[in-house]
Amino acid sequence: MATISNDDVEFEAREMLRERIERTAWFHHGMTEEQRQDAIKQDVDRHWPLLALDAAKRLVDRVANDASKGLQEIPNE
Repeated sequence: MATISNDDVEFEAREMLRERIERTAWFHHGMTEEQRQDAIKQDVDRHWPLLALDAAKRLVDRVANDASKGLQEIPNE
């Protein structure tokens, strides 16, 4: 049985938020790339809890999917 820790959820939520922010071309126009990355980091630090529930669901789905793949690989005797 796999365990999903709070750290796992936080990491996943941060990654999800960073990906969303980086996909938006309008984010922080007029900044250098270094300024933009710093601003994104600050936003991720501030707002990752907003995606914690979605991150937890994604991790649970991933674990369930991995488990079902593992069961499919067990040969029948």
